[in-house]
Amino acid sequence: LPVSCQLWENAVHCWCDLQQYHQLFYQDGLDPYRVQRQAHLLYSTYVCSAARSSIEVEEESRERVYTCLTPPFEELFDWVEEHTLTLLLEPWTLLTTRDTDTFLKVAVREETRQVESEPYGELKTLYEEAVHRLEQVSSIEVQRSNA
Repeated sequence: LPVSCQLWENAVHCWCDLQQYHQLFYQDGLDPYRVQRQAHLLYSTYVCSAARSSIEVEEESRERVYTCLTPPFEELFDWVEEHTLTLLLEPWTLLTTRDTDTFLKVAVREETRQVESEPYGELKTLYEEAVHRLEQVSSIEVQRSNA
């Protein structure tokens, strides 16, 4: 994959893993060991300078997260999450622009359809008969007024 695509893919995985990390704080019976393990895993996978799926976090943010790793807390990775969303803005914009361009290229075909069901046919016949009767009544009234 090109570098930017790999970075975007890493960012998507990081964001998903961060959502799972946040969920750990809302489960019944918070497990500090599991939270600690997940925090270290997130840091080593995406944040540290030698991360295998690096999302290229700035040194200052890396240090901020590292110094607060023990004990971990829910907002620990907020800077990382913000960085991840900033990274994902570009592919999201490209995707929506491409979708819009594709949508604008789609030819629109207008088609009129009529329902010819039995009840519709009966209503149409009744309507035509009513219009015919009204025309007869109108012509009789016109003849009376002329006489």
